[in-house]
Amino acid sequence: MDKEILVSLDVNIPNLKIDILLDYKTHPYLSGNKWRKLKYALKYLEEKRIYKIQSMSGNNSNYLMALAKLVSNTNFEAEVFTASYTQDTYTLNYAKKAGVKIRHIDRTDYRLLRENPLESKLIDENAYWIGEGGSSSFAIKGCEEILKFVDLKNYNEIHTCAGTGTTAIGIGNSLTANQHLFVHHSFQETHYSDKFNQLCQKKPSEITFIKNIGKFGKVNDELVVFINRFWQNHKIPLEPIYSAKMMRTILSRNYATPTSILMVHNGGLQGIAAYNYSTQKEKIDIITN
Repeated sequence: MDKEILVSLDVNIPNLKIDILLDYKTHPYLSGNKWRKLKYALKYLEEKRIYKIQSMSGNNSNYLMALAKLVSNTNFEAEVFTASYTQDTYTLNYAKKAGVKIRHIDRTDYRLLRENPLESKLIDENAYWIGEGGSSSFAIKGCEEILKFVDLKNYNEIHTCAGTGTTAIGIGNSLTANQHLFVHHSFQETHYSDKFNQLCQKKPSEITFIKNIGKFGKVNDELVVFINRFWQNHKIPLEPIYSAKMMRTILSRNYATPTSILMVHNGGLQGIAAYNYSTQKEKIDIITN
C-alpha cells in the first residue's frame, strides 16, 4: 500500500494505534468512495453506450459533486432531482456550472422517488437510474475493493462513515470473521442494521453502530476548531459532515487494552468549501492551505 494512501497518526493516546486510509487519493477527480460507487456502473454504461444518468441528491451532497466532476470530464450527462428549499449552495452552483441539470421537486415526490424510482413518471426510460448517494449493487461491488490492498491482520477495529450505508456494507463484505466494524452514522440505527441484514453477504464478527453527535449536516463551532487543529497537527483534511465527527469520536474514547484501528477516510472534502460558503461563522481554514 502506498504510504501516501495509508498513514499512521501520532495521537499520543495510551493503548491506541491508528492508521488512516486516505481513499480520496485514489482517483484524480472522483473523491474516495464516490469513485468506488460509480466505477462499475460507468463501465456498464459505456459497454451499453448509455450516456445519460438520472439520480437524486441533497443540495450539498458529495455525490452531487462527483456527478458534476463526471460531467465535466467525460461524455456523460446527468439530471439530478433535489428537494432542497435552498437553491444557492456551493455544490448546487458548481453542479449547474458543470452542466448537471438540476430539477427541484417537492419533498413528497422526493420521498416517493427514493422509495420506488421505477414507478415514478420523472424517470426517463433512455437514462440510467442511480440511487441517492450513488447507491446500487454496482456501488456495493466497488466499495468491497476499498480495503483490497490493506493487511487487515494489523487491525482489530475498522471504522467507516455511513450516509446511505452502501460504503459500510461493501467494507463489511470484505472483512474477515474475526474483525469488528464500527459504522459512524447520523440517522436511525435501524436504517443501517436493516440494510446490513439484507445486503451484507459476509458479515464481520461484530458490528457497532455509533450515532454521530448532533443532527445530520449540523456543524458547531467546537467541531470547526477540532477540524482546524487536526489539520495544523497532522496535515490531514477532515470535512465537517462525516470524517471529522468520526475522528473526534475515535479520539475521545478511553482504550483500556491495546487497540489497533483503521479509519477509512472516504473524502467528501468539497464539504469544507460547502460549509464555508454557507456560514458567516468561524471558517474551516484548511481549504486555503
